[in-house]
Amino acid sequence: MPPLPHESLLTTLGEVSAAFVGFSLVVGILSSRGSETSSQDRNFFSTRDVAELGLLAIAASFLPLTIHAYFVAADAVWQMASAGLLLLWGLGLGASVWRQRGILRKVSVARLALILGCNLAGLGLLIANLFMRGGSSGGRYVTAVLLLLVLAGLQFVSATFDGSSE
Repeated sequence: MPPLPHESLLTTLGEVSAAFVGFSLVVGILSSRGSETSSQDRNFFSTRDVAELGLLAIAASFLPLTIHAYFVAADAVWQMASAGLLLLWGLGLGASVWRQRGILRKVSVARLALILGCNLAGLGLLIANLFMRGGSSGGRYVTAVLLLLVLAGLQFVSATFDGSSE
């Protein structure tokens, strides 16, 4: 069976995602040594979201490679991986919004619009892969994983530089 398109890029994205998870753990440990404030609560949720988004991006990076290892054709790989990632991303997004419902009111409109736009674009690309098979399916999937990393980066900046979410 020929190699899966974007295989090396997916591996690299998985490695970058693992770095985000590691950084979020370090930031979480360092910020937990401070006093208990509402700013600390925001940092905790941002750090937790960085870790969750990073873990989701790791799973997203290796899911197509795992499916392809079972001799599934490339078009079906992207479709199956997109369905799995769509489900996981939707559940993670719902849990994050539920946890941060009080904090979201304090986030700037521009930042909230950027986060919402990245989520909708990523989910839209995955939905497109469910219905449109073809040569660009892999590109759409990789772009969705990149959007996950953008979201993790936004949360990392927020968790690292206190006050950037207001």
